[in-house]
Amino acid sequence: MINTKHLITLIFLFSLQCFAIEVTIQEPIVTNENLVIQKSFKILIRQAIENQENSISDNSKNIVSSKLIELGKSYLIIIDLKKDKQSTLTQKAKIKDIEELDIVIDRLITAIFRDSTFIQTQQIDNITKEEQHMNNNKIESNGNWYFGIGPGWEYSSNGSSSVAGLIGYKWDLNYHFSLNTQYEWITSKTPNDDTDYSGLSIGGNYHLNTLVHSPYLSMALGYGGARYIKDQDIETNWQTSLGVGVNFFRTNKVNFAIEARYRLQFKNISGKTPSALALMLILNF
Repeated sequence: MINTKHLITLIFLFSLQCFAIEVTIQEPIVTNENLVIQKSFKILIRQAIENQENSISDNSKNIVSSKLIELGKSYLIIIDLKKDKQSTLTQKAKIKDIEELDIVIDRLITAIFRDSTFIQTQQIDNITKEEQHMNNNKIESNGNWYFGIGPGWEYSSNGSSSVAGLIGYKWDLNYHFSLNTQYEWITSKTPNDDTDYSGLSIGGNYHLNTLVHSPYLSMALGYGGARYIKDQDIETNWQTSLGVGVNFFRTNKVNFAIEARYRLQFKNISGKTPSALALMLILNF
């Protein structure tokens, strides 16, 4: 039986090979007289091409040329790919911090070999300081508030409809993990045979990749109460929630997510287990 992880790896490598070509790298043009910058630029160009699983030879019909032009306190990077010595693809970007040279070169090479744009190669872990300043984007992990609301369906009362909501604060530990503390509630729409409940919880999110739009998994554990409206029976106990969602525009400080979340209280109330499924629109700010 084929291991799922190995299968995914093989598919990823195959997709890279679909884009791979043989290229010849021309001697880069660098206007800066610093020998370290000149050598680093040449090495980074070669490494970025190899990262795309391309092969390098001395007599290929596909030629990569590159320039690093110093413009006062900033640098302009230009990379050309001439395919079969005929059509030419060009990508360029300007940076102010020479320490971002590796990030920008890798993105430019990715864009030129994948026939995309520099902006389309943006991920949450490779944003430049210039993009951060212009687009109010974030590079470093930080904390932010979030608020969510949406329809819910209570399984403790035969799937009747309800309104679900949450408000909380999260700390980004890295580009994948975040730690959350939140207050959640479920309010019934029909006051006859339904259950309302709420509680405080601590949990986390795990984003499956570092792309601008990323799917994620969520889990939380906390303590709260549930009230069975018909009998006015109230119980408090441990509660848990599990969710799956998609976070959009993660690089922006203000972004949003859509999440399906299942919430369960461990103690029965009036012979029923308080639980609900909710579909929420969550605003991160």
